[in-house]
Amino acid sequence: MKLGKYFVHNNREYYQLLSPVILRAMNIIAKIPKVRALLKYCYVLLNAFLLQSRVNINNYDVIHGHSTFINGLSALLLARIHRKIFIYDIHALGIDAYNKKSIKYKLEKLLEGFIINRSDKIIVIDYKLKEHIQSIFNVDNKNVFVAPNGIDSSFFRKRKKDANLLHNYNIPLDKYLVGVDNSKPIEGFNFIYKNQKKIKKLIDNIHFIVFGNKENNLPQQNFTFLPNIEYRNMPVLYSVVDLFIIPRPKNAQTDTVTPLKLLELMSCEIPVIVSDVGGLTSCIKDNKTGFILKENDISSLIKIISYVQNKNISKITLNAKDWVKKNKSWEFAGQQYINCYNQLI
Repeated sequence: MKLGKYFVHNNREYYQLLSPVILRAMNIIAKIPKVRALLKYCYVLLNAFLLQSRVNINNYDVIHGHSTFINGLSALLLARIHRKIFIYDIHALGIDAYNKKSIKYKLEKLLEGFIINRSDKIIVIDYKLKEHIQSIFNVDNKNVFVAPNGIDSSFFRKRKKDANLLHNYNIPLDKYLVGVDNSKPIEGFNFIYKNQKKIKKLIDNIHFIVFGNKENNLPQQNFTFLPNIEYRNMPVLYSVVDLFIIPRPKNAQTDTVTPLKLLELMSCEIPVIVSDVGGLTSCIKDNKTGFILKENDISSLIKIISYVQNKNISKITLNAKDWVKKNKSWEFAGQQYINCYNQLI
């Protein structure tokens, strides 16, 4: 790619602002911890400068800054220079990953607050995140709109089990198949892996399918670790499992951020067991759209798995699918943006 080249990737339009040589140099330099920390703050001005030089800001009426503060500050700077409406679009608070006593947390909290309190409007992806931001930054309720991540329920739908697919991924045909995510530590996969013997002792025919292309050297007797899966194949692979578990540990991130995977599974009518954290229970109502597990309660988990395995829960999975269609569609999300814009015009 050349500097300034316009291109399309995964149906999204991009405009490259840095040459490959500069990108490679920055990647090398960024491996030095102290330099990486300094570069993080330099990116704010760099982003603003590059956008200013490559894009005619006057062609736009509204500027969206996407979390975290690096993107947000760049966009806010341009919006104020050009006297444009500024909306801060927050999908997660980056500071939630830090120790609250650390200098990094305190500094970036100030920066996030600086952007949030100077935004014309704020858009977040979940009501739990809205409550979280309001509690930290004392934001006026009328300035915060909830526009959830949307999914296409016509694409994410229940498919027939594909025997060839099971064979290709070495997934056993005669087992009760339970999906679990291992793409990030936040997913809580270790809880399942550590307790596999207890689960296996009471539910002998169980086999776990692990989503998330995370390299590991773990013994795989009761597990099938899937490789990186193409997006177009996700509904087919979801439909292979009989049940999916999302045992996220409780923290500020999991209490405020809903994973898209949960919505996709619900739309595919896959029964889901989730831990009792806000980002999951905002979608799952116990015994109505799924099942809620108390954190680290392995006995309760085994009981729920046995219940799902032996009972007809089609009403619950249909409720889940209908709930996603009503509350997490792109049309619903788009309407929230329209509501936000209407207050700015």
